[in-house]
Amino acid sequence: NESFGIRVGDAILGDVARRLKSALSIGDTISRPSSDEFLILLEDVHPGAGVVAVQNRLKEALHRPLYFQGEELHIDFTAGVVFSELREEGPESLIRDAHSALQKAKRKGGSVFEVYSEEKSETSREKLQLEMLVRKALDNGQFRLFYQPQMDLRSNRITGFEALIRWHHPELGIIAPDRFLPVAEDIGLIGKIGEWTLSQAITQLQEWYDDGLRVRVAVNLSPTEFRARTVADYLRKELQRATFPPGALEMEFTETVALENVEQTIEELEEIHRMGLRVAVDDFGTGFSSLTYLKKFPVNSVKIDREFVMSIPHNSDDAAIVSAILAMGKSLGLEVVAEGVETEEQLNFLRERNCEYAQGYFISRPLPAAEARAFLDTVAQHG
Repeated sequence: NESFGIRVGDAILGDVARRLKSALSIGDTISRPSSDEFLILLEDVHPGAGVVAVQNRLKEALHRPLYFQGEELHIDFTAGVVFSELREEGPESLIRDAHSALQKAKRKGGSVFEVYSEEKSETSREKLQLEMLVRKALDNGQFRLFYQPQMDLRSNRITGFEALIRWHHPELGIIAPDRFLPVAEDIGLIGKIGEWTLSQAITQLQEWYDDGLRVRVAVNLSPTEFRARTVADYLRKELQRATFPPGALEMEFTETVALENVEQTIEELEEIHRMGLRVAVDDFGTGFSSLTYLKKFPVNSVKIDREFVMSIPHNSDDAAIVSAILAMGKSLGLEVVAEGVETEEQLNFLRERNCEYAQGYFISRPLPAAEARAFLDTVAQHG
């Protein structure tokens, strides 16, 4: 009806209904609950071969073109399928779930039959619920920044922290970022969360500087923020209220994102660098063009990806990669930070190869700001 008008559309849909009915068995029921949707109740159809047989009959019935006022029309259809014998709910629930399967079939495109899955539907409901909770979390102040210490391996002093976001839900407790950040990305909230993170990190760094602490804080840039090219403007605005030296704030971006558009990456990083901020390449070693492009980027440091660090020194390939990155960093005048250090053996391996900085649970887990300050004081006293 939307495409051809009510009169023409009804005539076409009437022909479709007759074709569908011709493909059904005695005892099956067909109705039309909306303008372009049909509801078919089938008897004695079982999962597997039964569905395939019905699908083939319906496709055959609708395969032939329609002719209307000299025009040849071809019909594309999708269907959502639900089995009543597998469920205890009433007809309203069956119709709802069939419609849910239909919407999924439409998203796939083409003549698709989608069988309803309780497990898939539950996953969709959980994702929808999480989306609603993420929207409320930012407004209700449920996000927190934790700070993971970075140690100078030459002096054993804590010289900086990486700011890491956590979601503290009043009922669900701490929700890991790998659960909610992809959702925030999907619903378009990652930019606002990124701005909140930057603002909070700058506020905390200023407090530490006001208390006489001379540390650095690193903040991760999301791929969306980096592609949007809005970070530099937001940083410029936020830094107007700061009195700490710009070099105390470090912006981290992943190597993979940087290599998506090299020229844009260089422009964005140069703008950040001109403000006096430090720039670091996160998850270094995961891209294929690292060495080719690294010298073009205005960066101060690289962070060795934890996947390489976690298996040293026992995995000879990863040990060789880590050693090569350390040597490369030194030759290019870059600081190198090893992420994911979880054992003393790993720390000793890095020290022996003159790695300058390390970060990981062997040194400390991510801490709330007050605990991070206390940890810094403890390390300063005891070394």
